[in-house]
Amino acid sequence: VTHVHNTSGECKTADNLLTLIELEKKFIEEDLSCILIGWVSDAGGELRAACIRLQSRYPWLLVTDCFVHQACILGDYIKKNPCLFRMAEASELISWFNNHSFALHVLFSEQRSMPEFGNVILTLIRAVITHWLTHVTSFNQLLRVSMAMKSAVLKHKDNIIKAAGTAVSAVSKAKEMVKIIENPAFWTDLEMISSHLEPLSIAINVCQGSHTRVDMVGLMFGQLYKHY
Repeated sequence: VTHVHNTSGECKTADNLLTLIELEKKFIEEDLSCILIGWVSDAGGELRAACIRLQSRYPWLLVTDCFVHQACILGDYIKKNPCLFRMAEASELISWFNNHSFALHVLFSEQRSMPEFGNVILTLIRAVITHWLTHVTSFNQLLRVSMAMKSAVLKHKDNIIKAAGTAVSAVSKAKEMVKIIENPAFWTDLEMISSHLEPLSIAINVCQGSHTRVDMVGLMFGQLYKHY
């Protein structure tokens, strides 16, 4: 019900942005006969400065940052996590399998032969680097096929390496991927990473919805506190 302003041809200073906010506040209160109780906005740059001035001018308003932008917390976690190299290994392993048809074929064949998959073939998902929820989905999927992947290497290691190519670099990379799969610590660390990332990803996904309510954000904070 409020307006969308085209500011592409204007300087996006705190003063100019505050003027637009004031116009919307007036419209909400006078034209819509509503009581404005809060303002949510981006947390960076001039808009942040405009919101600080808005809070100073109207101390009774609830002025807060948009929680969607707090998705950066996952990026902070990934940078600080001592198991960062495991995430890099997992991403590289997924990409390598998806780029080598024989290895992927062996993985699918192993899944077909294992009753726990119930004739359902799970593919490997490559994460979108800026979409944090896809990292969790990607790692969880890799964990789901871990037994089939270990079995594939146990039975067909030599053929998987041979099918990678004759170039020294290709053979070296194939051996590196096999070594990752055979390393129990890799899978243990990946399970830990997934358990840490999943609650944060769910919280971000819930809080960035078009129908997200304030109470939902509060509940998600409570869930995160309880989990960690």
